[in-house]
Amino acid sequence: MRIYFFFILFFLTTSMFGQDHFERGYFIDNNNRETKCLIKNKDWRNNPTGFTYKLNNTDSIRKGTITYVKEFGIYGISEFMRADVLIDRSSDKAEELSSKSDPIWSQEQLFLKVLIKGKASLYFYLEDNFERFFYSINNSSIDQLIHKSYLRDASKITQNNQFYSQLWTNVNCSKTDISSIRDIRYSKSDFEKYFVNYNKCVGDTSVVFGSKTKRNLVHLKITPGFNYTSLSAKNDILSINNSSLGGNISFRIGTEIEYLLPFNNNKWGIIIEPSYQYFNSKNETGTLTGKVNYSSIDFACGLRRYFFLNNQLSMFLDGNFNLSFNSKDIANLDNFYPTMDSHSHFSLDISNRCFNYAIGGGIRYKRISVEGRFYTSKNIFDLYKSWSTNHPTLAFIVGYRIL
Repeated sequence: MRIYFFFILFFLTTSMFGQDHFERGYFIDNNNRETKCLIKNKDWRNNPTGFTYKLNNTDSIRKGTITYVKEFGIYGISEFMRADVLIDRSSDKAEELSSKSDPIWSQEQLFLKVLIKGKASLYFYLEDNFERFFYSINNSSIDQLIHKSYLRDASKITQNNQFYSQLWTNVNCSKTDISSIRDIRYSKSDFEKYFVNYNKCVGDTSVVFGSKTKRNLVHLKITPGFNYTSLSAKNDILSINNSSLGGNISFRIGTEIEYLLPFNNNKWGIIIEPSYQYFNSKNETGTLTGKVNYSSIDFACGLRRYFFLNNQLSMFLDGNFNLSFNSKDIANLDNFYPTMDSHSHFSLDISNRCFNYAIGGGIRYKRISVEGRFYTSKNIFDLYKSWSTNHPTLAFIVGYRIL
């Protein structure tokens, strides 16, 4: 139950303290009145249905919704436009494909993300993994670029790529070649490139949104540090054989690969950290003599959440699943029972693979990070039904980003 508490605490904390910045922006209401304001930049992955804003730094937080806002944006970063459109929500999943090639239209009111603004404008809609592209010419009606997968002959997956003919008919200048259209994928990068080239060809300039400075989304760190690890062994058949081997401090070294998710202002990251760790303990207490010596290669994989204090300083929390590959060592446990005038000796093979969980937190300044991480107990004697171990670790990790 302890690990569930840790992860619940982790996600509650990220929800409580996950603050976004208010940035200069505007919105236009149903009366075509433009209001300059400060909009909370959530770096939306999915298209929003509303937004929060303040009229100035001291103003209370207000909400803007799709019912009374026609357009809103953050200067130099993003713009969303309300549109009543026909949208085809046919699934691309193989098990959900229909045998009909034509789109199945539904009339909806959406905030479309503006990608390219010009004589030919390009819009984008994303909802989870469902995405659609829309376009308009000379501020005319906004139409979906049609791309649909369907089943033909009940087994063969075929695609209706009507967007090719839409581009050739409606977004085509004198220099456009049919082969260049046929090479276009139904993707943001291909459409953006095509619409910019079209606007340039017809003598118009394009306003390109979302072209802010690219950040390196993959980081590589070396992560040396120290572990404080304790170990006690329990025998479910004969409790007199229970043993405590105490705890000790050992060195650890690792390499962390972090991928920052490209939305929500890079506040979330996926981390993978292989590391080398070892545990050496010899304990002689009264009638007990115990000796354990083993090393392991650990692979921690999890999720990290950043809380930016400024451009160079941030705090973070992470939760990990940890898989250990242990060396094939043996633990020796000896116990003498004076009242019984007897002696027990156990040579127990250490499991070559076991797992546990970890939760940690720390602070990062530029390329340097410092983290405290708690690893829950793992059972290194899980080869034996009657034996189990309580084997937690508290780690102090210093990271230095080299990429």
